[in-house]
Amino acid sequence: MRLHSLAITAFGPFAGTETIDMDSLTASGLFLLEGPTGAGKSTILDAITFALYGATAGSESSSDRLRSHFAPPDAVPEVVLELSVGGERLRISRVPEHQRPKRRGEGFTSEKASVHVERLEAGTWASVSSHVQEANTEIRERIGLTPDQFTKVVLLPQGEFATFLRADDDVRRILLTQIFGTGLYDKVTRELENRRTEASRARETVLASVSQALAAADEAAGLGADDETSLVGSPEAEREARVQQIAEALATAREEASTEELGARAALTTTTAERSSLEQTAGLVDELAQARTEAEHHRATAPGHDVRASELAAALSAVPVGVRLEHLDQAEAAVGEARRALDLLTADADAALALGAVHHDVRARAADAEAAGLEHLVARERALGEAARDVASLAAARDQAAARLESAQRSTAELPQQIADAEAAREAAVVRSAGADSAEADVQRLQTRAAAATGLAEVLPRLEVAMSAREARRETRLRAHETWNDHRTRHLDGIAAVLSARLVDGEPCAVCGATDHPSPARTADDAVSADDVGAAEAAYIAAQEAEATAQAEVDALTLARAELATAAGGSSVEGTTTELVRRRSDLADIRTAAGQLSDLQAWVAARKADLATHDAAVGAETTSVATATAEHDAKAQSLAESGAEVQAARGEHASVSERQSVLRASAARARAVTEGVAAATSAATRRDEAAVAATAAAAGAGFADLVAARTAHRTTAQVAALQVEVQAWARALVTCDAVVADPRFSGVLTADATGVAARLLAAGTAREQAQAHHLAATGALATTSLRLERFAEARAKVERAVDNHRAVVAGTAAISRLAGLAKGMSGSLRMTLTTYVLRRWFEQVVTAANVRLAAMSAGRYELERTDESESRTERTGLALRIVDRHTGESRSPKSLSGGETFYTSLALALGLADVVTAEAGGVELDTLFIDEGFGTLDPETLDQVMSVIDDLRDRGRAVGIVSHVADLKDRITERLEVRRADPQGPSHVRLHA
Repeated sequence: MRLHSLAITAFGPFAGTETIDMDSLTASGLFLLEGPTGAGKSTILDAITFALYGATAGSESSSDRLRSHFAPPDAVPEVVLELSVGGERLRISRVPEHQRPKRRGEGFTSEKASVHVERLEAGTWASVSSHVQEANTEIRERIGLTPDQFTKVVLLPQGEFATFLRADDDVRRILLTQIFGTGLYDKVTRELENRRTEASRARETVLASVSQALAAADEAAGLGADDETSLVGSPEAEREARVQQIAEALATAREEASTEELGARAALTTTTAERSSLEQTAGLVDELAQARTEAEHHRATAPGHDVRASELAAALSAVPVGVRLEHLDQAEAAVGEARRALDLLTADADAALALGAVHHDVRARAADAEAAGLEHLVARERALGEAARDVASLAAARDQAAARLESAQRSTAELPQQIADAEAAREAAVVRSAGADSAEADVQRLQTRAAAATGLAEVLPRLEVAMSAREARRETRLRAHETWNDHRTRHLDGIAAVLSARLVDGEPCAVCGATDHPSPARTADDAVSADDVGAAEAAYIAAQEAEATAQAEVDALTLARAELATAAGGSSVEGTTTELVRRRSDLADIRTAAGQLSDLQAWVAARKADLATHDAAVGAETTSVATATAEHDAKAQSLAESGAEVQAARGEHASVSERQSVLRASAARARAVTEGVAAATSAATRRDEAAVAATAAAAGAGFADLVAARTAHRTTAQVAALQVEVQAWARALVTCDAVVADPRFSGVLTADATGVAARLLAAGTAREQAQAHHLAATGALATTSLRLERFAEARAKVERAVDNHRAVVAGTAAISRLAGLAKGMSGSLRMTLTTYVLRRWFEQVVTAANVRLAAMSAGRYELERTDESESRTERTGLALRIVDRHTGESRSPKSLSGGETFYTSLALALGLADVVTAEAGGVELDTLFIDEGFGTLDPETLDQVMSVIDDLRDRGRAVGIVSHVADLKDRITERLEVRRADPQGPSHVRLHA
C-alpha cells in the first residue's frame, strides 16, 4: 500500500481544507510529521485510518474529534485519500456522521456518514462503490488487514504501538492468523471441537439411556430407589445377579396370586346365583304394588279430563267462525295503522278527513305552479352574486395599482440621496483598507509571542512538580531494589528447607541421591518463598518503569521550557496580550473596510440602474390606476340595475331560491295528506264489511254473539292438543287396569314384601364380600403378571442400552483426544493447532526483529520465542521473553523501561512488516508510521534507532515519524509541519520536501 495524497476538510483541528502531497513527502523514504503537542499530528493518522476504515487510529480517539469545532456550521467534514494497493490506484472520499444546520427553520439535524470509492482507469476516475458497507468490505479485502491490525502493523498510534510486544498468546495468535492466512487451522480446530461436543453429547445421551433403562426396570419390579436390591446405582459386576434374583421373586408371586384367584372365583359364582333368585321375587312384589298405585292416581284425575272434553266440544263448534274473526282483526289493525300515518302528516287528522282528499290535492297543485313561476328569477339571483364578486375583485385591483404607484413615486424620490451617501462611504473605505499587510504581520508576530509566553507560564510549575515526582520515584526504586536483594538472599539461605519439604521416605533425594533422610532441614520463621522473591522483583521493575516515565516527563518539560522562552523573547503575558488585542481590533477594522469596498461599488451601480427603472414604473402604474378605476365603476352600475326585480320577487324571504323551496315543501305536504286521507277512508270501509260477515257466521254456529264465539274459539294447534290429552287419558286408564290383571302376579302377595327384602339384603352382603375378595385376588394376579412381563422387557432394554453405551464410548475416544490436542487444552505443550503452525512465521518475525533490536540496543537485548506461559491456565506457543546480554537473565517484555519498550516494540513491528511482505499472500506494507515515543530515548540510543529506520528505505518502504523532538528536524529533510497561528485557533500544515 502506497499513499499519494491526502485532503482534509473541517476535520479535527483543521477548519478549512488542508492538502498533503504524500508522493513528495515520501520521496526519500523517510519523512517527519512534526509540530507542538496538540497541534494535530495524530489527526493526520486519524484521517488516513478514517478514510480506509471509517474509524480513527487511536483507541482513545472519539467521534467528537472528527468534525472541526473551528469550521463554520455549514462546513462538511471530509477526508479524501489517494493510494495504490494491489496494482490499482484508488481514491476514497469519506464523510463522517455530523450535525448540520437545518435547511428550513432553526437548529441542527444529523447527517449520515457516506463514502465513495473510485478507481483510476485510462486516466479517469471510475466509481467502484458508494454504499458504506460494500465499500468497507471492498477496502478491507484489498488491504488485507482489519482496523485493529492496521494500527498494530502499519499505523502505530501514540501510546499503543507496544501492545503487540506485551500481548498474551491468544491476542498474538488472532493477529498472526489474519496476517498469515492460517484461518484453515482454526476451522479444523473448531470442527474437531464441534465433533468433540457432539461426541460428549452422544456419551451423555447413551449414559442417560442406561440410567433410564435401569430406573424403568426398578419401576417394573416395583422397587424404590432406596431398596437394597435396586438396580440404579448398583455395581455393574453385581447387576446380572440382582436381575436374576428379581425375576425369580416375581415368578413366585405370580403363582401364589393365581391359586388365590381360583378360590375367590368359585365363592363369587355361588353367592351371585342366590342373590339373583331373591331379586326376581322382590321385583314382582314391587311391580304389583306400583301398578295398583298408578291406577288409583289416574282415576283421581277424572274431573280435569271432563273439563278438557267440554272445552274441546265448544272449540270444534267455533271452527267455522274462526276465519271471519281473523279477517275482522286484520281490518281493525289496518284502520289503526292508516290513522297513525295520518296523525304524523297533520296536526288535526279529523279535520283533514272531513275536508276530503280532493281538497288537499287542489292545494298541492297550486303550490307547485307558483314555485315553477319563480325558476327564471332564481337563475338571475345566482348571476347577481357572481357579478358582485367581480366588482369586489376590480376594486382590489384598483387599490393595488394605486399602492404600486405610490411606492414607485416614494422610491424614485429617495434614490438620489442614497447614491450620494454610498459614494462617500466608498471613498472612506479606500482610505481605511490601505494598512492591511502591516497589521497582519504585527498580529502574526504577537500571536506567536503570546502563545509562547502563556505556554512558558504553564510549563514552569509543571516542571517543578515533575522533578519532585522523579525524585520520589527514584527513592521508591532504590527501596524496591534493596527489598528484592534482601528477599533473594533470604530465599537462597532457606532453599534447603524448600528441598526437604519434597523428600519422601524411600525415594532418592534430588541433591544427594540418598533414600534415607535422617535430618531434613526445617523452614525458618522468617523464610522467603520464591513467590515473595518474584513479587519483590516485579515491584522493582514497576518502580524502574515509573522512574523512567518521570524522567521522560522532566526531559520533555525542560525542552519545552527552553523552546518557549526563546519564542517569548522576554515578553510578559499581560503586555503581549494587550498589544495583540489592540492590533487585532485594528486589523478587523481594516478587513471590514476592505470587504465593504467592492460591495459599495456594486451597490452604487445598482441604485443608479434602479433610478431609471423606477421612473419608467411611475408612468406605467399611473395608466394602470386609471384603467382599473373605469372598469370598476362600469361593473358596479350594471350590478345595481339588475338587482331590482330579484329584490321584489323575494317577498318576506331571504332569497328567491328560499321562497321557491318553501312553496315546493308545502306542495309535498299537501300531496302526502291527500294520500293519507284516502288510505284511512278505504280501511274503515273494509273493517265495517268484515264485522257484518263475522256476526252472521257466529249466529249460524249457534253462538249468541261475537263475544261468545271469540271465547270458545281455539287455534288449530290448540284443538289438536286438547284432542291428544282427552284420548291419552282414556288409553292410560285401560293400560293401568291391564297391568294389575297380568297373570305374572298370580300368587304374589304384597304382604310378603318385608320378608323378601330382608333375605335379599343378606344375600347382597354375601355377594359383595365374595366379589371384593375376587377383585383383590384378580388385581394381585394382574399386578404380578404385569410386573413379570414389564421386567422382562425392561431387562432386554437394559442390555441393549449397556451395549450401546460401550460402543459409543469406544467410537468417540479418538475424536475427544484429537480435539483436546488441537485446541491446546491437553498434551504436554498445551498448544493449539493454529499456534503450532504459526510458530514458524513467528520465529521468522522474532529473527527479523532481533537484527534491528541488536543495533538499537547496542547488542544488549534479544527477543526469544518460548513455549512457556506465565500461568498454567494459559496456552503456549507464541509467548515472548527478552534476553538481557548484560545480566544473562531472561525476563518478560513487560519489565522493560519506557525507552527500551519503545525501540524493542519498534524492532518487533518492523520484523513483522518484513515477514508479512514476504509471506502474507498479497498484504502490502509499503508505508509505516511511528507516532511518538522518541522523546524517551537518550541521544546515543536515538542515533542507533534512526540508523535502523534509515536502512528501511533500501527496500522501497516509506517510514513516517510523528514527533515533536527538535533534534529530528535536523536529521530528516522531508517533513510536514503542523502549526496553530493562534493557540486557541485552527491548525494548518506546511510541506518541506
